[in-house]
Amino acid sequence: MFRVNEVVKKEQTLYRILKLLPEEVVWIPVEDEKAFPSLVLKKELTAAIDDEILTRHKDPYEYLALENPIRGSKNQLQRDKNYALIKPLIDEPLFYDPKIRSSIIQRIIQEQGTTKQTLYRNIKRYWQRGQTPNALIPDYTKCGGKGSKHTAKDKKLGRPRKYTPGVGAFIDDHIEKMFRRIVEKYEVVK
Repeated sequence: MFRVNEVVKKEQTLYRILKLLPEEVVWIPVEDEKAFPSLVLKKELTAAIDDEILTRHKDPYEYLALENPIRGSKNQLQRDKNYALIKPLIDEPLFYDPKIRSSIIQRIIQEQGTTKQTLYRNIKRYWQRGQTPNALIPDYTKCGGKGSKHTAKDKKLGRPRKYTPGVGAFIDDHIEKMFRRIVEKYEVVK
């Protein structure tokens, strides 16, 4: 009745099914950063479906399955590095047991020299986004404040000059309007 990686919705919360056991299901809330896998009885889930408390839902991270990062790109290298880091935990059949999970994480920390925070962030991301290596692709598209206007307060925007002398120009609203007028006046139509 249930499938691994299926997303279900219960009381406005999305859950991803991570593993099917004979009598139980291992699942995790998809949007909760502090969540860990938990066990729930299959009987409870089927009763919740019958009572229309639990419904099947579209996977919010299905686009990651089709993502194919460029070979050698920063996305691909980071994804592979993070996947190799959490691989011992992924391969453990009893990953949902907190004691076993903790012992594996301690071993990875000692062997790899990483932090517990990094491991937990990556493993939760892996579980919540669909248990594929592509779930570990960084969200660089959400960085940088794309489309937002940066306003200078008391010094110029951007990094200071490194190779040439001087401090650069402070661009305020007046100078920005002058640039805009000149660009519009001499813009070449392609």
